[in-house]
Amino acid sequence: MNPPPRLFLSVMITALMLPGLHVRADVPLQINGADVKDVLSLYERWTGRKVWVTLDLRADLYFRADGLITIAEAIRFLRTTLLEKYGIELRDSGEKEAFATWSEDPKYKAVRAALIRSQSANPGAKDPQK
Repeated sequence: MNPPPRLFLSVMITALMLPGLHVRADVPLQINGADVKDVLSLYERWTGRKVWVTLDLRADLYFRADGLITIAEAIRFLRTTLLEKYGIELRDSGEKEAFATWSEDPKYKAVRAALIRSQSANPGAKDPQK
């Protein structure tokens, strides 16, 4: 039995996990086989927004940012990567909530289809997107 995928993330200053704290600090960001819901929980802590997740949203995520980045940069990087690599869209709903769902944009529907095929054909693979 394989161990469950893990979310690898180092945060140099623990206080940065508190929403609304405007402190400049750099963090390394690396996600290795984490469930999308775990990554969205991290997004919730960083932004202070409650993220509502559509029931059919499932994916194992693999990505890393080069070098150290600020929390604000990590939030932008995460949103962009979820959309462009996985076809997952984060839609803000007011100031305190966001909604995570598969993108309806035709450009990203193909990304979603490829992701589902890849993860179905290669369960437990190191990075099915490569």
